[in-house]
Amino acid sequence: TIIELPYNHYDITFNFIGVEHKNPEKVMYEFKLEGLQDSFKLTNEAHVKYHKIKDGDFWFYFTSYNSEGVKNPEYKRVHIIIGQPFYVKWWFILLCLAFCIWLVAFIINRRTKILKEDNLLLEQKVNEKTADITKINKILEEKNFDITSSIDYAKHILC
Repeated sequence: TIIELPYNHYDITFNFIGVEHKNPEKVMYEFKLEGLQDSFKLTNEAHVKYHKIKDGDFWFYFTSYNSEGVKNPEYKRVHIIIGQPFYVKWWFILLCLAFCIWLVAFIINRRTKILKEDNLLLEQKVNEKTADITKINKILEEKNFDITSSIDYAKHILC
């Protein structure tokens, strides 16, 4: 028998029924959940509960003893598969990796766009300042020419 459970089903209860007509209260049960327990346990309770079982594959083995202590030599077994949480499955890891790659590419593209816009703005400011300096330089050249011409004229008159 196979029981498949999704992740988050941590609690499992097994109920036993041992048929004994003389003394049913003296029936004993031997069980083990392989993958969680190392050895078999013996009880007279007709059920066993397991709490907070992690994901994975488990085998539950059980048998019974009659009221005279004679063991049933055949163990019944149940295969239990508890699914993994979504965050350890391959598709989720791949999805997270793709998202991280997209996020890095988005940040790089956004930063590049901002840098290009800043560079363009800076280039416009440099061009404006260069134009201002060129205009001032032209005015200074004209003034220099006027002054130089005036000095030359004064030298010419005085000589």
